[in-house]
Amino acid sequence: MGIPSGVTNATKTGFYLILLVMGLTVMGYTVERCLIVDDVNVNLDCSKRAHAVLSLGTISAAFCLLLVAIFYSGVGVLLKAELPLALVLVGLWAAAASLVSSPRTKLADVPGASAANTFESSAAFYCAWVGVVVAVLLAYWAASDAGFQVPLPKDKADGATEPDVEKGQASDDDDEPVKAAEKGKDKDEEAEAPKVTPAADVEAVAAS
Repeated sequence: MGIPSGVTNATKTGFYLILLVMGLTVMGYTVERCLIVDDVNVNLDCSKRAHAVLSLGTISAAFCLLLVAIFYSGVGVLLKAELPLALVLVGLWAAAASLVSSPRTKLADVPGASAANTFESSAAFYCAWVGVVVAVLLAYWAASDAGFQVPLPKDKADGATEPDVEKGQASDDDDEPVKAAEKGKDKDEEAEAPKVTPAADVEAVAAS
């Protein structure tokens, strides 16, 4: 079994709410910029990559709402869905961060677009990377609470018992001097004890 994270459901709910805000920020920024593109030129539309960023932010926000509802419900069966959903969130935010960081991602597909036509140094850019960190942290907590543990290789697993064997041998070695001392003490006591022989018994009877 794995080691529980020790994080309460209330703390997790707070972090999922933070992730929800990040998703809504990505959504809001992308929609706002797309509307500006439409206002500037009615013949232009947001690029496919911009729509992908919008979709990723929307899906992430929906998953976060679902997880918050699960934690508020407190139903054990539903809580088991946290780990797979948390892993999906890691994938969503990693994809979003990759898109907003790529120079190929433009708000509008126009040649020679400036930095204003990208997500560079935008609210969506920073929120995407914060979202990656928070999602990885939540996935780690979920995996720990689910009892997930990476199995050790066989060699390492066998080696884990070696210290106990050596410890047992060491304890036996430590007992040897004590046993030797006790044995010597017994011999000394036997040597000091007076020896009674049959001849001594006869002399004692005759004297009496």
